[in-house]
Amino acid sequence: MNTRAASNGSGLYVSWAVNPFEPLYKIWPDMARIDNEDAVPHLVGNLRLSSGGIVDFEVSAVAHEKPTRLLFRDGNEVLFILPINVGDGVEGAYIKILEILEGVL
Repeated sequence: MNTRAASNGSGLYVSWAVNPFEPLYKIWPDMARIDNEDAVPHLVGNLRLSSGGIVDFEVSAVAHEKPTRLLFRDGNEVLFILPINVGDGVEGAYIKILEILEGVL
């Protein structure tokens, strides 16, 4: 799966060797449950990079009392914590992930 997203007139090209939507759809019921608990739903994820593309993607749903955003790259891994608006759906979460990747790829 190849994705291209534009931001501020510049383009970001991300090549996915895995389908990013599968893990997102898998955890989405947990995201909705967290949203109903009067907490802020977050994605906690790990992306593994190889040859300029994403070859592995793991993500979990967690609750936090306030929106917290964290992103760092360690060699071929990108780790992130990202607050998500459940109302934006899986597709909105995917777009948020692409936005944070622009700073590290």
